[in-house]
Amino acid sequence: MTRRNWTAFLLICFVLVGCMRDEATAVSTPTPTPESSRQTTGAMARPNTATPSPSPTALPTTTPSPTPILPQLRVADQVLHEDGVLTIEQVNSPAAAWLVVRSTEAEIGMDVLGYTAVPIGSSTDLAVTIDPLQATDTLVAELYTDAGTTGELEIPDTDELLLVNGTPVTQSFAITIEFARPTLTVADQVIAEDGIVLVESVYTAVPGWLAIHADEAGEAGEVLGHTYINAGLHENVAISIPWREAPPYLLAVLYADEGEAQRFDYPDGDAPQLVNNVPVAASFHVTFPPDVFVLDQPVVNGEIVVERVVSNGPGWVVI
Repeated sequence: MTRRNWTAFLLICFVLVGCMRDEATAVSTPTPTPESSRQTTGAMARPNTATPSPSPTALPTTTPSPTPILPQLRVADQVLHEDGVLTIEQVNSPAAAWLVVRSTEAEIGMDVLGYTAVPIGSSTDLAVTIDPLQATDTLVAELYTDAGTTGELEIPDTDELLLVNGTPVTQSFAITIEFARPTLTVADQVIAEDGIVLVESVYTAVPGWLAIHADEAGEAGEVLGHTYINAGLHENVAISIPWREAPPYLLAVLYADEGEAQRFDYPDGDAPQLVNNVPVAASFHVTFPPDVFVLDQPVVNGEIVVERVVSNGPGWVVI
């Protein structure tokens, strides 16, 4: 090998050796990793886990308390018809209760004209049916507990008035009566020998009886006569009575035909018609024809007995 060739060979060898050293000492550039994925080796090594995010703390929730229901009544003045239906605008009750309607003339809890059950909560346009013939110009609505037997009105014993701050829940209201109620009119009169009593006028909404009684201090005494009347208005009603047995003060009374139809069942079956719990009746005075009534009899100690004398004024009985 020539000197020149040898020199070239050595030069190539030096170049190859240098390249091999550079490759052996070359430092690899590490690939960056996310902070969360770095690992540490050795004694300080920690698990390669992500730091957990704190869970949000739930805010406490407040369970709303129901607003207490205060007992309340609201009723307006209104018209009363023959059906006896009244309307109560609003009733608020914290529990099952009773709505009672009575007359202002009656004591609390007494003489109930009508009532209806009231559910818990608020009720509007509540209908209550009363006896229209017992209604006065002013009525009272009252709210009672249903504290006794469920579904049974028990006043004044068990069911009590609902109170607000110690005050009973009641309200009075006026009514306008727009129907004809039973009436009768009779005047003082002279009775002829036919014994006919004339009642000027009588009105009844149901079939009934018009009876003439002996007036015993304002109370109905013995029945002297009666006649059947249909529903409606009647004028100059004639009733025959045994006038020789009648006292000078009589009482006309209107009855309902509640017993056997068209049979006067007095005093057990047919009851007097009532308005405001008072019988429809009228007292009047009568004058009878002059009369003397005497029975056949023996004379005892020079005396006889005259059973009856009717006179329109002072006079004498002469034998």
